[in-house]
Amino acid sequence: MDNKNLTQTYLKLRGRLKTLASSILKNEEDADDALQDAFCRLLSRNEENEPSLVDGMAVVTVKRICISYLRKRNVRASESIDDSASELESPPEILWENKEIEDMTRLLMSKLSPLQKSVFDLVCEGVDYDIISARLGITEEAVRQNICRARKILRNEYKRFQ
Repeated sequence: MDNKNLTQTYLKLRGRLKTLASSILKNEEDADDALQDAFCRLLSRNEENEPSLVDGMAVVTVKRICISYLRKRNVRASESIDDSASELESPPEILWENKEIEDMTRLLMSKLSPLQKSVFDLVCEGVDYDIISARLGITEEAVRQNICRARKILRNEYKRFQ
């Protein structure tokens, strides 16, 4: 496909591609940048472009570029969070509160049976019930019962502290 036909095809698709990029990136300027990058990539691979596949290639290229932009945003955001968190220092009274909370948590957790504690820890880690049941050798219903009972015990003990 020659550059003129590719450009015409791209211009026909531009509205649809812009909508796609905007919906993914939630930012009009980034969407325009993604479309430019996509067009440049399509032009650079022009001799490979099959005329009947240009529509699909354009959509896939825009999606991939948008995903790449989102990944870059997430990396930058996490770097700035990590940098600012390391610069903060906790005042002594906050450390004391955290120690108090830690002690209270240990006391509350000591009220649970070993099985309830294991189930509760795994649920807090985000492990699914079916995996917990296989790991601990109990049924999924037993996992549900133990987590329910553990939560009830913790809730009642916590109320006593307040």
